[in-house]
Amino acid sequence: MKRWVVTCAAALLVLSLTACGGTAELDELRAENTALAAENQTLQEENRRLTQALEEQASGQTEEEAAADESGDASLEEHNPIDDFFDGGRYWDCGTTAAMRAVADAYSRAWEAELRALAERQKEALLYQEDRDLVDAFVRAVEEQADCMLDLNAFSLADLEAEPGEARLAAAGTLLGPVATQSRAEVYRSGYFQLLYACGYPGEEPFRFDPEAAGRELDEELGEEIVRVREAAEG
Repeated sequence: MKRWVVTCAAALLVLSLTACGGTAELDELRAENTALAAENQTLQEENRRLTQALEEQASGQTEEEAAADESGDASLEEHNPIDDFFDGGRYWDCGTTAAMRAVADAYSRAWEAELRALAERQKEALLYQEDRDLVDAFVRAVEEQADCMLDLNAFSLADLEAEPGEARLAAAGTLLGPVATQSRAEVYRSGYFQLLYACGYPGEEPFRFDPEAAGRELDEELGEEIVRVREAAEG
């Protein structure tokens, strides 16, 4: 019996020592794993910095400069020479429908010309014909949408029981002209900024619009109407 107790005690001592050794080894492995995870995190961060540096070197821009350019493009939607010129209230106050149509038409022509000019500059900078063809296809799609605006705006101004075509356009009344032309301008405006954000603009100036030239053309077209509006504003 005594021998059995001594044997059991010896066995328990061995098991205890083995368990202690296993715990110490496990703690060591955990510490090593923690150190490796920290080293891996450091390497990932270094890889991110190197990748960013290579991208900046390739593009010639820092991350902050690229963000500033994106912000600058967005700000053009809020402040640009075309909207600043027409939103100044100098021409939209013209009271007759004909004058409103003339102003809306000038606004539409300005954005259409700007879209076409941007597309041409982008195509000159693109390397592949497939990319240039894509720009042309986009401009054609914008043109097709703009051409739909007359009939589309007639939906809200005319009785839809009138047959599509001349009868419905006539039923829409005289406001259809300026409203549809303004909508057409918005289509070209939207197309311009979509193309700008997609491909950017070669050169320093994203706009070719000349406010002084546009002002002279509108003053000549509106004639006595613009004189009356200005006199009313001064009075």
